[in-house]
Amino acid sequence: MLKMVASELQEHSRKTQQTCQEGFHGRSQAGEGYCEVKRYQVRLIDEAEQDLIDIYRHVASDDSIGAADYLIDELETLCSALSTTPQRGDIPPELDRIAVATCQEVHFKPYRVIYQLIGSEIFGHCVLDGRRDMQSLLERRLLR
Repeated sequence: MLKMVASELQEHSRKTQQTCQEGFHGRSQAGEGYCEVKRYQVRLIDEAEQDLIDIYRHVASDDSIGAADYLIDELETLCSALSTTPQRGDIPPELDRIAVATCQEVHFKPYRVIYQLIGSEIFGHCVLDGRRDMQSLLERRLLR
């Protein structure tokens, strides 16, 4: 089932992904060069926003509100940074094993942000604790 759904995800991505140049674009103005950073719109889907809420509640109850605030600030900063550097992520190994290369991930501590670049938009699909059973989580969340 995982391979069948992975195939559907790849087909959907191929149909919806627009060609774009990513990263830095050099320009010349009056003989002087400068770089302009291409910006991408970062959007968290509802499940990813709920992940952040759940993470906050868990850390606040198990540690402290201050630790939860710090963690959420860092995760939000990580997500925001994707607006200028979406290529920095790696393909999650659980998806790479089944030849799904449409999603990438970035990390903060044990947390993994799984996202997909489509055209000039970045869709954050989930924010997960990497110590959990990622194969099952990704199968349930991304490959449905």
